Amino acid sequence: MISDDMTETERKRTESRSTDSTKNAERHAFASLRGNEEYILGVKKVIFPTIFGIIAGILSFTLTNPAEGDGLLIAMIFILIQRFIYPRYNMLKDAKDFLYLSFMTLFGWFISFTLLLNL
Repeated sequence: MISDDMTETERKRTESRSTDSTKNAERHAFASLRGNEEYILGVKKVIFPTIFGIIAGILSFTLTNPAEGDGLLIAMIFILIQRFIYPRYNMLKDAKDFLYLSFMTLFGWFISFTLLLNL
């Protein structure tokens, strides 16, 4: 009788351990998927504003006189255009994201515009 009770107890422990390990595996799989999605979103948040900034730098160089300083206006227009495009693609969630995207666009503009000025 005691051995039957012990085997029943051991069986319950084994079952609870297997369900715990299954739950942990499911949590880990979900966390890795969520982490992968966050990584892809982070890459998008770096690449797209930088490309917008490079395009703004090229347009600033070709459309304006570099001595007048109107090139920055084109960069600001591109930042405002992104303000309305990104919410449709769930890339812009709060003000911190907008500041980051604005900085990356301005950075891409500055680098490309400066390189074109030195040609």
